Amino acid sequence: MTARCSEELETKLPELEEQEEELSDAASVFNAAISSGGQRSEVVRALDLLVWHATHHFASEERLMAATDYPWLHAHSAAHVGFIRELTRWKRRVDDDDNNVGVWVLLDLEYRAGTWLTEHRNSFDREFGMFCKPRGMPNSG
Repeated sequence: MTARCSEELETKLPELEEQEEELSDAASVFNAAISSGGQRSEVVRALDLLVWHATHHFASEERLMAATDYPWLHAHSAAHVGFIRELTRWKRRVDDDDNNVGVWVLLDLEYRAGTWLTEHRNSFDREFGMFCKPRGMPNSG
């Protein structure tokens, strides 16, 4: 999973940069737990961490969007809700898999989460950064 933000994908909004880095770190921890063949409990903790950081970051991002009267807030928020819903569904699947989390389940989740985060940053988050730039928000764009 490509977890680290690249310079070109960053929204460069100071209010969100630290959270985006923490979300990327959480995705990297999840990736490492899967790649290293970690214990089920390690994978579950890493997935919980990813869900927590995503939820926290998305809420902050949506508050900032509301404060700037971002016209595509509802579509952006719907994308966030869909991703959290998918992570939660996968989390239930991992939790229900008594003792043996299937490697294909985890690799599929790792791929989907990484792809979603990258695509979201490259489209939705970049659009929000571009919206903020002409409005004088520092370091946006």
